[in-house]
Amino acid sequence: LDHRLLAVFSALYRLEAGAWYDNLLPWLTKLLHRDVIGAIPGREGMEVAWDAQAYLESARLFGIAGALSTYDFRKYFDAFDHDFTLEMMLHVGMPERLAKLTHHLYKHHQRVLTKGKAQSEPFTAYNGVGQGDILSLIPAMVLVSWQFKMMDVLYPSVEKGAYFDDRNFRGTVDQLIALDKDLHEFDQAAGHSTQPDKTEFAVINPKCKEKLKKTMLQGHFPKIPPFIKLLGCLITTSSRKQCTLANARVDKANEALNNINGAPISSERKARAVTAKAVPAATYGSMWSTPCKAKMLTARSKTIRCLWGAAGKMRCAEVILAILQDPTKVDQLYASVHRALIDARRLLKKSEQRADLFRKVMTHYARGSPAHITGPVHGIITACERISATIQCTNSKITITTPLGAVLDLDSEFDTHFQACIREACRHRLLSDLI
Repeated sequence: LDHRLLAVFSALYRLEAGAWYDNLLPWLTKLLHRDVIGAIPGREGMEVAWDAQAYLESARLFGIAGALSTYDFRKYFDAFDHDFTLEMMLHVGMPERLAKLTHHLYKHHQRVLTKGKAQSEPFTAYNGVGQGDILSLIPAMVLVSWQFKMMDVLYPSVEKGAYFDDRNFRGTVDQLIALDKDLHEFDQAAGHSTQPDKTEFAVINPKCKEKLKKTMLQGHFPKIPPFIKLLGCLITTSSRKQCTLANARVDKANEALNNINGAPISSERKARAVTAKAVPAATYGSMWSTPCKAKMLTARSKTIRCLWGAAGKMRCAEVILAILQDPTKVDQLYASVHRALIDARRLLKKSEQRADLFRKVMTHYARGSPAHITGPVHGIITACERISATIQCTNSKITITTPLGAVLDLDSEFDTHFQACIREACRHRLLSDLI
């Protein structure tokens, strides 16, 4: 080995830590609370955002005075006390040698602060775990799981979700006010604290909203913004269309399109950059939150310029996007429809409880709901309308019928067939504008 051991230590540690984490996954999956998500195969952050907005959508439809609160730790990974973390890991059953090895590494390694060319004297820290260390995720998720299990006992009717330290709770305003006190007591006992400026509430009932505004929580009056950004997705109780986050994503996509258009590369590479960078940046989190029409038209114009050059203005946009290209990869509107339907299908198959709530809300919409309510079900209905498809649900399944006659079951196992049918429906809808 033509390297000093110190030079390859970090790489070797990452390999061994990853192997340990894979071995501990079965144990960790059984240990964690069902609503804590992060670094677990088969689970994803979109589940947290979907469940949060689906709760508000269903509560508003069914006349329930529901509310949602979000909390974020202050310097979560930096606040873990080394000795407390060791005792916690041994208590939950982590292999003793691994727990003590990790504790020894954090307890005895020396740190140096650097500012410019100046360096501090070496010192030893008494708290904090590495955010780039995969083994640090275990105590991070275990602590939130403990808190959720405590809340299950104290507030069994309150729903909850967390992606690592991004926590949200769903219930009545009175329940969330009482829960706030117990939550902060738990955090302080564990050596942590929350950020008051990032604690936000979403309330459906106007009277409950006014009551909450006058309630002091941990020395601060709660923030009740028009919408909350949770894992990049919009969470709101507003009956008006909220475009702020979606417009911001399209603006970033337009900046990327400008850079792609000015780059000295071939047209093939520009097309690949559009599908790999610009369009995904614009479509993330757009299932129930879409940008305004002007933003989408601007993005489409810039995309055509990237794909066809300056002469693209002389060409038919529908032909360029639907025939020469795949509209679900290069057009923001149809890419968001494609992604919304695929994401919905994937998330509904993961949870029967989530699928049951989807069917209940869908049935309510089928009976006629006069109000525009932001949520997953309304978003999927809107996505189907954009491609002239219809969606129906029964007690056992949810089906989508495309304008070309294909009947798609959201619970089926044929992923390739489902995506191909949605793609052709998008192509058909785009070309129908020529008629």
